[in-house]
Amino acid sequence: MMMRWLMAIVVVADVLLVTVVLQTSNVVLADDSWEPIGPEGGFVWVLGSSPGFEEDQTVFAGTDGGGVFRSIDGGETWQKQDKGLTTRIVPTLVVSPAFQRDSTVFAGSPVGVFRSIDGGDTWSQINEGLENPKVMVLAISPTFETDATLLAGTTDGIYRSTDGGNSWEESDDGLTGAVILSLGISPSYATDSTMYAGLVKSRVARSFGGGEFKTPTGGLFRSNDGGDSWQPVEDMINVSVLSIMHSPDFLDDQMMFVGTLDDGILRSTDGGVNWEHKNDGFTFRRAPTIVPSPFFTTDSILFAGTFGVLFRSDNRGDSWRQVNQERAVSDDRVRALVVSPDFDDDGTLFAGTGSGGVFRSTDGSNSWQQVKKGIGTNRARAVSVSPSFSDDNTLLYGSSDNGVLRSDDGGDSWRQLNVGLQVESEQDIDLPDIWSLSLSPNFTGDSTVFMGTSGGGYRSVDRGDSWQPLGGELGGVAVTAVRVSPDFADDGTVFAGNLDSVFRSSDRGDSWKRIDSGLLDASVWALAVSPDFGSDRTLYAGTTSKGVFKSTDSGNSWHAVNSGLTSLDIQAITLSPDFAKDSKVFVGTSVGLFISSNGGDTWQLPSPGRMRGTSVNSISLSPLFSSDATIFIGTASEGLFQSKDGGDSWESINSGFTSLTIMVVALPSGYELGSMIFVGTNNGVYRGAGIGPDPRFVPTTGLLPQSTRTLLAVGIITGFFAMAAIPIVILRIRNRMIDRRIARRGPIWSRDISPPK
Repeated sequence: MMMRWLMAIVVVADVLLVTVVLQTSNVVLADDSWEPIGPEGGFVWVLGSSPGFEEDQTVFAGTDGGGVFRSIDGGETWQKQDKGLTTRIVPTLVVSPAFQRDSTVFAGSPVGVFRSIDGGDTWSQINEGLENPKVMVLAISPTFETDATLLAGTTDGIYRSTDGGNSWEESDDGLTGAVILSLGISPSYATDSTMYAGLVKSRVARSFGGGEFKTPTGGLFRSNDGGDSWQPVEDMINVSVLSIMHSPDFLDDQMMFVGTLDDGILRSTDGGVNWEHKNDGFTFRRAPTIVPSPFFTTDSILFAGTFGVLFRSDNRGDSWRQVNQERAVSDDRVRALVVSPDFDDDGTLFAGTGSGGVFRSTDGSNSWQQVKKGIGTNRARAVSVSPSFSDDNTLLYGSSDNGVLRSDDGGDSWRQLNVGLQVESEQDIDLPDIWSLSLSPNFTGDSTVFMGTSGGGYRSVDRGDSWQPLGGELGGVAVTAVRVSPDFADDGTVFAGNLDSVFRSSDRGDSWKRIDSGLLDASVWALAVSPDFGSDRTLYAGTTSKGVFKSTDSGNSWHAVNSGLTSLDIQAITLSPDFAKDSKVFVGTSVGLFISSNGGDTWQLPSPGRMRGTSVNSISLSPLFSSDATIFIGTASEGLFQSKDGGDSWESINSGFTSLTIMVVALPSGYELGSMIFVGTNNGVYRGAGIGPDPRFVPTTGLLPQSTRTLLAVGIITGFFAMAAIPIVILRIRNRMIDRRIARRGPIWSRDISPPK
């Protein structure tokens, strides 16, 4: 009762506070806000449809980085549904079998379970008793309307709810310490009380906060008492299970299927006791998702998704055939499938992919259409604009999971450019995270691009149409930063940083030399090359633990330049375009922006303190910095800031962003105040124009509102309700921190290396 009373006070305080601020502040929102330019799509973990899809046309998508999206027009368009959802990572969701009556949907996440009772319009967190909130998978009883039963598989066992999610209890007798990746509840649960849980073999699984979770030997586990206890299925002890599927007529035919990590698809016809491989025509080892036709009893149709390929069986799994011969579903993994409840009549099914969003077929899987309008989940880690943008309108975008994309029309349309980029991994096929892009200053003439990724360094000499891996010590290891010399056309010089050194090539990337004398085995995350490199031979390296290093001999030797900076993690480093005259260096850290006016000999935090304590991911200076003094700062959680006085004062320019995690800011070489700029976020790329001389927000030159009336009102309300709000604030901060760690590491089975940022 006390907690409910406190929550009520906090809600009232929030409403009053927002009302007072809106009534007394001078904030002006311009009509020309930031425009999302895609690419739309992204990593879709899970799909779910209304059981009344024929009437309401409702489909849900849980994504990696975008939260929950809903379509109410059969997938044609999508809307973000995240009111009350405190995370953007949603690997699992389930729709109530009685959705048309109760409008209930559940979403699982790294911070627990959320429930919506209004069809996804609003969400509330329901974690009572859920000691481990890192939820990987949810399962809902087919008779949920009467038994209110749910299962939540976490990174440390199973939890069960029998009151619709209001409370949870451990349900892991026999499963202690297990990472649960799949769950299945018998369609005849009301009669047999049977449940299944799938585990993977012992291997590192990094995600959901970055811990290392070791599972038992894998396998399939069964409970015949509604989850009170679990026993291993003897025939499946060493099998890594990713998906579990029951026949809709399980009570009579006792047929089950599992999709595995390494063994393809297996089938049981005796309720899960004995199993046999069913991989005839199924040409991949991994099957993350299997779904049946709702009319499986009569049509015998199954669908299975894997890497960019969708398979169909018309004989209950005896044989399989690929149904997207032209790879029309996606160039990446098919992670989620859902079939229309009226499939025999409308032939509709949806596929969720690892990069392209959602695809739809309305002819039983013969042809596919990408239906991603409104879905934006792609993390833009790197955006690079052509030096001749005013002529060619070209920019390249590097993402997490989506590879490389290029636009030749200023961002209106995008084309994937992943030829030669796929690397071998435990997943058979994988696209590395793109961390850095650097275009040749003569890009129009030589078409050269260098790229640093989680899977090594790459070079393209055809504008990104194809990629070749860099050789030597840069082959196959994480390359965190690449920078091309301003005199690349003459000196052929390019630099690359990785987790323990800096490398230099003097032959346009054909060969590489380690240059780390004085670097102290530092992990390099950021590089910056002097605009006058041809004469001063100067470059800087930002590291993840030892601050900033400087070289004045092309990298042959280095020395630390941390006076006033301390040994912070350096997330971004940029030099003034007029470095030869002003010696200005800008460094972004997890605690704010630092500026040096003497080449790094000393550092200062800018005044006022708005940039203090702000985690800075990206720094971009106007090419006309000497005259317009314009700086853009992309932050980890507070959006984009602009200074037009060299860092003395700042204004936020966030109107139109759906994510305040800004990964990169890119300006065309011909940028002038008010011209076009590009911003990479956790939800794709945004384009803005007219940002410069137009003050769209009140400058945040201090931490106090501008009127005494506002200050007094905020002070009274904040002081009165501060104690009640503390638990909520702590929860929000914790959830933000978890989301950031997850965004850096990627899906649980996708990759093992991701340096901090």
